[in-house]
Amino acid sequence: MRILFFISILPVVLLLSMVYKKDNKKEPKNLLTKAFVFGLLSAIPIVIIELLIGLIMPENITSHMFIFVNTFLCVGIIEEGFKWLVTKSIYRNKEFDETYDGIVYAVYASLGFAAIENVLYVLTSGMGTGLLRALTAVPGHAFYAVIMGYYMGLAKMYKLQNDTSHEKKLLFIALLLPTLLHTLYDYLLIDFSIVSIIIWILFVIINTVYSIMLIFKASKKNYDYHVKNTFCSNCGNNVQDKNFCEVCGTKNE
Repeated sequence: MRILFFISILPVVLLLSMVYKKDNKKEPKNLLTKAFVFGLLSAIPIVIIELLIGLIMPENITSHMFIFVNTFLCVGIIEEGFKWLVTKSIYRNKEFDETYDGIVYAVYASLGFAAIENVLYVLTSGMGTGLLRALTAVPGHAFYAVIMGYYMGLAKMYKLQNDTSHEKKLLFIALLLPTLLHTLYDYLLIDFSIVSIIIWILFVIINTVYSIMLIFKASKKNYDYHVKNTFCSNCGNNVQDKNFCEVCGTKNE
C-alpha cells in the first residue's frame, strides 16, 4: 500500500518541483498551498458533475463526433474548467504579477486534482497503472496547466496595462485550448485503433515539447525582467526599485 501511494505521488512532487525551481521570483507558499489544496478539493464537484452528465448522455451512440462531444462535456470542460476557476481565484492577487506566475499557480491547481485522481487509480489498479500514468496522465495534467497558466499569465500582463480586450481573449484561450487538448487526449484513447494510438503518441510528444517551450519562454521573460530591473544595463550597479542608476545616470526601464 505504501509503495503504491509513493508511486502515485512521486510524479506529482517531481513536476511541482520542476515548475517551482524555474520561477525566478518565488511565489508565497500560502498561495501555492491554496492552489494545490483547492485543486485537490475540486475533485469532489468534478466527480459529481461528471457522474450526473454521464447519466444524462445516451450510451448507444458510437459516432466519432458524439464520442468527441461527450468527452468534451464529460471530461474536458469540467476538469479544465475547475482548474481554471482555481487559478482565477488567485489571478487578482498582487503576487500574481508575471507571466510565469500563471504557469506556477495553474500547475499547482492542476496537480492538486491529479494527485487525488492518481492515488485512487493506482490504489485500485496497481503498480502497472501507476507507472503508466506517471509517464502519461499526470504529466498531461501538468502540461495542460502550463498552457492554461501561460495564457492566463499573459492576460494578467494586459490587465496590468488596463487592456481589457486582450485580457478577456487570453483568459478565454486559457480555458479553451487546454480543454480541447485534454478532450483530444482522452478521445484518441477511447477510439483505441492503431491509427488513433499513433496519433495519440505524436500528440503527447508535441504537447510535451510545446509545454516545455512555454515554461522556458515564460521563465526567461521573468529572468530578463528581474535582471533588467535589478542591475544597471550600463555599469552593473544595483538599481533595484530605482528609476535610474545613481552611479552613471542610466534610466532603469
